[in-house]
Amino acid sequence: MSRWTKFALAATSALTLLVVALTTGGPAAALRAAGVGAATAAATAPIDAMAGGMKPTGQAPGPIQLSIGSDWMRQGTRDLTGSLMVTCGPFMTGFGEFSTASISLSTATGSGFGSISPICDGAEHTYTVTVRFFGRSLQAGTGTARATAFASGLDPMTFRFIFQTGHAGPQQVSIT
Repeated sequence: MSRWTKFALAATSALTLLVVALTTGGPAAALRAAGVGAATAAATAPIDAMAGGMKPTGQAPGPIQLSIGSDWMRQGTRDLTGSLMVTCGPFMTGFGEFSTASISLSTATGSGFGSISPICDGAEHTYTVTVRFFGRSLQAGTGTARATAFASGLDPMTFRFIFQTGHAGPQQVSIT
């Protein structure tokens, strides 16, 4: 895949996410969604290591492992809190590593978005995520949650810059 094709794929993905986010969550959610979408699109495009005359030195780690908590609590009329378990890396710290995980939650009356910056040390970490809800009044019941994650950094074994992505859901969750 050419560099321009990758760029076009990332740009159209970002624009699509931007339009969707603008119609459901306002400018702040739109920028977060577009940034995560563009990073995910760029990370998932295949790269041929042999094209540059280089030979791969080893396997990259598998996908990021994500697990969405099944119980989410209302915090006022616009926020939900729940848990997200993330396992990524390990990456060497202090060498331009980057990680983000986002969760979207939708109900019959609207949808919401939240994000965190997970630690990618190869161990499982549980995070409390706050999802900002947009739509009519948030009510108890059920919803559908999806999570995506992206991480990059230096592999401590090969000293090569690598990327990881992960997805979870859709999954039904309980809102109390």
